[in-house]
Amino acid sequence: MTVAASLLRDAIQRRGHPRSLARGIPLAASAALTAIAALATAPGAQATPVDRASTRTYLQALYTLEVAFIHGAPQSRVSVDALAGRIGGECAGVLAGAPQQDAFIGLSHSPARPLLSPKASGEAQRSARQLAVLEGELFANVLAAQDQPDQQAIVTFAHTITQLTWSKRRISQLVRDNTALFVSLLEPSAPSVCADMRAWAASGYHTLLSASRLYEAEEQGRQLRLRATGSLDTLLKPYVDRADIRRTKALALREISAFSEGVQALDNLRGTLGLKVESPPPTQPGTVVSRGRTRAGERYTVSVGPPTGENGPGCVHELSVEFGTSSNVTCISHGHDPVSFSVGCEEGLLRIEVAVPLKTRRVRLRLSDGTSVTSRAVFIPARLGGPLRLYVQALRGPSPIPVSLTELDGRDRSLGVVELHAPRHCVQQVALVPRFVTRTIVHGVTSAGTRFAIEGTNAPVPGHDEFKLRINTGQLTLGEPRPGEASNGARPSIFAGLQFSAGCLPRQYVIVYGLLKTKGASVLVRTDTGLVRLAKVEIPAALHTSGVLVYGAFTTFPSEVVVVSAAGRVLVREDLSRRATEETQFCEGYAEP
Repeated sequence: MTVAASLLRDAIQRRGHPRSLARGIPLAASAALTAIAALATAPGAQATPVDRASTRTYLQALYTLEVAFIHGAPQSRVSVDALAGRIGGECAGVLAGAPQQDAFIGLSHSPARPLLSPKASGEAQRSARQLAVLEGELFANVLAAQDQPDQQAIVTFAHTITQLTWSKRRISQLVRDNTALFVSLLEPSAPSVCADMRAWAASGYHTLLSASRLYEAEEQGRQLRLRATGSLDTLLKPYVDRADIRRTKALALREISAFSEGVQALDNLRGTLGLKVESPPPTQPGTVVSRGRTRAGERYTVSVGPPTGENGPGCVHELSVEFGTSSNVTCISHGHDPVSFSVGCEEGLLRIEVAVPLKTRRVRLRLSDGTSVTSRAVFIPARLGGPLRLYVQALRGPSPIPVSLTELDGRDRSLGVVELHAPRHCVQQVALVPRFVTRTIVHGVTSAGTRFAIEGTNAPVPGHDEFKLRINTGQLTLGEPRPGEASNGARPSIFAGLQFSAGCLPRQYVIVYGLLKTKGASVLVRTDTGLVRLAKVEIPAALHTSGVLVYGAFTTFPSEVVVVSAAGRVLVREDLSRRATEETQFCEGYAEP
């Protein structure tokens, strides 16, 4: 998965609706392009001057928009604070009696929380979905306030991007689709969230207003559009110039801060409305004892802080050495060296962390090309777990490599020489992205009106390719649909087992699908009308798997599955009656009164 795709998917899973992605899209795009810039190879790439110019303009527009978001942050905070005051005055505590997150863990089992019945689990999932919809409305209000100062910048960005063209029409279309979706996510839409929440509370937290259900449908439509837009990473790879993305990359951390402010505002409002807000345990900041820059130009920070518990109960102080975005943490005790020797290769850098004698003031590092680098040793006082001294340095691989270090006292006299055995051939490894092949095998619609698509994916794993089926119904809200486990009657040589996607809205349905490997065989499922034969669809050759897809959509969960040979002999039979009863009871609980 690309950097952009993972960031967007994580945001969906955290908040359950796509408006939470809006502030993260420029950051995700620039992060993805930063990642592929490391892979880009201009020589031999089929890129026209128009392609490169359009890509450069695209990156510049992203940069300009990110700058606008950052510069508009003070006005955004004022607008969000005003919204918080207004909502707090209008509907503070309105959700204090709502089912909280603990009640939604319907299928977890422990002595303190007995397993819920299928119907009770359905009721809990319904409440969770309804609360997620209302929180979506709440966040839409937050984003409308947060984005108001940036509307002109958003319009300018969209106008600039939609004028761009590439020699590949697919790139041009994807850019326009992504931009249209992005602008729609930032449209200042603000549902009447207090009225909707009061109505839900008045119903005993059972029923949403029609306005909330309409909002939910609109957001699901946005999610379907988000899924439909493709990733530009690979397509833009030949056109990216490293120099063009440096400024955009430099904004990443600042943009993360601006993006998170809306999420923090949402958490604060949740508390105002009476919902449980889980705060992370407070952490005490460490004491910085040294900052500097290594020979490789990389910044480092040495700090000592209280124990986090990861190093056992006997740890009193934890020493952290941070290089850029990575860090090494170890436990130290008074007067003892935290590490005797450490020379490692990471991301093409030879990083050195060595505890040296207390009398050492400076360290001379001799390199394989005959040159040397002299820098000071870091002192850690007794109050922070010392006294001890530490030498920190980093070199760009693969050469020259460090050969030895000489410990020097205050008068630059040698105290000792330590031979180093640094790893050779330390170069930045470019991760090879596995080639995933995904094809939509069949589209369909249930009798309840739910559209679906069954997709196949071929993914390389060590030693072989792995084929998987998945279903996309566009129903992403909590509890809809309920993906089922594969049936237990799978026999790999005959049948890879059935999978189920069951849902309850607008009424109960189940989609049954699987991979049938035996030539001429058929799969039948027992429904209220008797045994029904599943449809067969050929698997696209690009997915490199044998067998056919079998599938069917039904109004109730099947009570039995039977696989028969071409001659009518039963190859597999599985009883699903208990699962069918549980699914029906679940939907009874999930339905709104």
